[in-house]
Amino acid sequence: MSQDALAPSIPDARRPPRVLVADDSAEQRWTLRLALSMMGFEVTEAADGRELFWAIENLEREPSSEPELVIADVYMPVYNGLDVLSAWSEGGQRHPLIVITAFPDEVLRRRVAELGALLLAKPFRLAALSRTVRQALRRARASSS
Repeated sequence: MSQDALAPSIPDARRPPRVLVADDSAEQRWTLRLALSMMGFEVTEAADGRELFWAIENLEREPSSEPELVIADVYMPVYNGLDVLSAWSEGGQRHPLIVITAFPDEVLRRRVAELGALLLAKPFRLAALSRTVRQALRRARASSS
């Protein structure tokens, strides 16, 4: 799979597109980092909801580090990932979001849809991750046109 097929248009073509990954499982973060790096992304990690919150807060102070995509687990220590993303969305963010969870019930599916995010149920295959990433980036491009 080529990087061009996945990479969003970025202002500085010298840097790879960035993705912020939040999951309390070190193994899941490692797997996501490896897969996303192979797709051409630079990956920043958050190990729980608090780290996700602060990573997002830092984006406002350092816009040049903004990710093109955010992938977050729902059930993490300290803060729920979906709650952090919901608060961020209320602030006007327009980044593509992918929510990952091992418990994709109907209430959660509805909340994710209201957020405009995509849902990826754990466990997932790398092909499903790749498809979901491409879909999220296509959606973001279509809505910004």
